[in-house]
Amino acid sequence: MIYLHAIALIFSVIRLTELAAIDTLFARLRKRWPGFWTCPRCVSVWAGMAATALYVWFPFGNWPFALSMLDILYNIGMARFATSSLIQGRGIVIDIDAKGDARLVRADLQAPELALTMRKIADALERS
Repeated sequence: MIYLHAIALIFSVIRLTELAAIDTLFARLRKRWPGFWTCPRCVSVWAGMAATALYVWFPFGNWPFALSMLDILYNIGMARFATSSLIQGRGIVIDIDAKGDARLVRADLQAPELALTMRKIADALERS
């Protein structure tokens, strides 16, 4: 169980640091003392001490902060997954160099579909 508490302690420190240095909850504190509270590295030292003291007095006290941080990380990961090509479908990547020459880097389409899509793009550009 000590290993789970150690992992919770790590995530708790990350969340406490984020709360103090970035989140809106401590915005007044950051305005009053901008040098210290806006520095995540500085705040992390104090967050580490607070999380360690909380662990000594109440070992499960860090778990809400740790679970909160895990939820934030999960949401970030899901947002990245949702915008990945796995969800969006097929795509085309074209590289244009400094001379203006185009090179097809990746196409998730068969040749006839690619040609039709390129014609549609050219038509849309001519109309605009």
